[in-house]
Amino acid sequence: SSRSSSRSGSGNSIPCPTHTFLLACSHRVVQQLRPRELSNILWAVAKLGVYPGKEWLQDFVQAAHQQMPAFNARDIGITIWAMARFRFHPGHAWMSAFLSRAEAQLQYLDAQGLTNLLWGLATLDYHPSQAWLDQWMLAANRKLHLLAPQAHANALWALARMGQSPSPAWGAQLRQLLLTDAAAFSGKDLSMLLLALAGSSILKGLGCPSGVGHRALAAAVAAACQQLHSLSCSDTACMLW
Repeated sequence: SSRSSSRSGSGNSIPCPTHTFLLACSHRVVQQLRPRELSNILWAVAKLGVYPGKEWLQDFVQAAHQQMPAFNARDIGITIWAMARFRFHPGHAWMSAFLSRAEAQLQYLDAQGLTNLLWGLATLDYHPSQAWLDQWMLAANRKLHLLAPQAHANALWALARMGQSPSPAWGAQLRQLLLTDAAAFSGKDLSMLLLALAGSSILKGLGCPSGVGHRALAAAVAAACQQLHSLSCSDTACMLW
């Protein structure tokens, strides 16, 4: 069923009585909620790891669609993150309106918001147009110096899923980060990063014959080996692949 698929895909659990009560309360007033309230509730429920049910999600998605023109950068970033956590694809009409609003807000998204946006789209297997991705890349390149290790991993994984390459400047920054502080990446981040770097388009985009460079790649692998004990079976398999 769609419910069991969503739960198994995102690791969400059945709500406890308290969560059930709060979900029911929010559902009753969903049409009265403003954009900030809609996005905050979606984020909070996803963060709790609770699956709210297909009807609840559909009604919140519909309400968000109606108010999409009023969504600000923060609303954009956390809403798509929540949709991805639920593994809930809101439909092409919703996505079209969302991408249009997101493009208008790209310049206002912070580094984390930009990477959450692309990660969310990739997780839902939704590939925006090349023109939209070009605009996203321009916005991301302006904030490269603010990207945390996790943001690098998430964004490069998302780009790889979309068959895209990072800019040469991005490749240079990643190379430097791995050489100087590979230990700043968590085991899961390194797993995602190595999986992304396995894609030929990513390696070409990093601007040197050996991708991130043999020394930088070796630093990433060494850091990953130090964290093997903390990796899930899935993360370990991705890293080895």
